Amino acid sequence: PDGLHVVRRVVTCAGRLLRAGGWLVAEIGGDQDRLLGTTLRSAGFDRITTWHDSEGDLRGLAAQWTRAAS
Repeated sequence: PDGLHVVRRVVTCAGRLLRAGGWLVAEIGGDQDRLLGTTLRSAGFDRITTWHDSEGDLRGLAAQWTRAAS
């Protein structure tokens, strides 16, 4: 319903591929950064940074994975 099903799957699986300190970068829009915040933190991501276009619209985010790889 919020267009984030695939992005949430990527977030929850990213820890298998990233080393501690690695970054996940995703193209998103609208208010999806707020909707993903809980999922990112639960999956072990921190330092969430967003970027916007010249008109102020959300275009993406980057989040750093802080948990050690298992």
